Amino acid sequence: MAQLNSNKLANNPLNNASTQKSQVAIITVTYNASDFIADYLKSIKTLLMADERFSVVIVDNASSDGTQKIITDYIAQENLTQKITLHASNINAGFGAGCNAGASLVDGDVEYFWFLNPDTDFDPAAGLALVKQLNSCADVCAVGSVLQDNNGEITVGAFRFPFAMTTFLSNACIGILDQCFPQYALHYSKTSEYDADWLTGASFMIRALAFKQVKGFDETFFLYFEEVDLFLRLKQSGYKARICNESVVNHIAGASTGINNNTQSGQLPRKPSY
Repeated sequence: MAQLNSNKLANNPLNNASTQKSQVAIITVTYNASDFIADYLKSIKTLLMADERFSVVIVDNASSDGTQKIITDYIAQENLTQKITLHASNINAGFGAGCNAGASLVDGDVEYFWFLNPDTDFDPAAGLALVKQLNSCADVCAVGSVLQDNNGEITVGAFRFPFAMTTFLSNACIGILDQCFPQYALHYSKTSEYDADWLTGASFMIRALAFKQVKGFDETFFLYFEEVDLFLRLKQSGYKARICNESVVNHIAGASTGINNNTQSGQLPRKPSY
């Protein structure tokens, strides 16, 4: 694997917001998202109207519930054909493959990719805050949003890598152990902005240069753990990830995958076998 040159980012004039506007491509992968895609599209439109730097690529992984038509109709009705591209895949190759496909369709001048789930809605400030932090922190390659559920409760968006001790504490579910070994807890307890091992794919923005240099997501992972693998390779290449508390995104956890409903009905295990 080619090693990244951290000085390349530090010396990049695009890191200075005063010299040039940062172009951002939002990349979203959909699969049977008809129940919740409307709120996402409304948020996207509001952002596109507020800031011309943003564009959108939506990759639909062969939905069978009319998701593609909903998106196509919305783009036409709102006159967003110049800002939103819909790529309709004829197969469902997985989340990582969909993200990679979306990135490959983006113009080469784009500086940042914002990977954003379709089961989200947000204020334009959420996207602007991510751009601001990347513009001001040359040593950080990716920043993640703070996620909250429908009740306004903050949910986990950043994690430590699943090494032996981390995995043990996570599965033990014994609070006193987490308090005794906070440096090994799977979830961070910090409330201010902080560096993180990996960020959830629900909402994180990454430098396009870094994403391309590590060859994007490993498509061996169909669903789940692809973010862990991506951020491990980024860290091995000398890059850092961080949470941005000024970026808050509403997220219906599990809606994109259906894992919550399917788990409760016994149709799916809690985690994939690998």
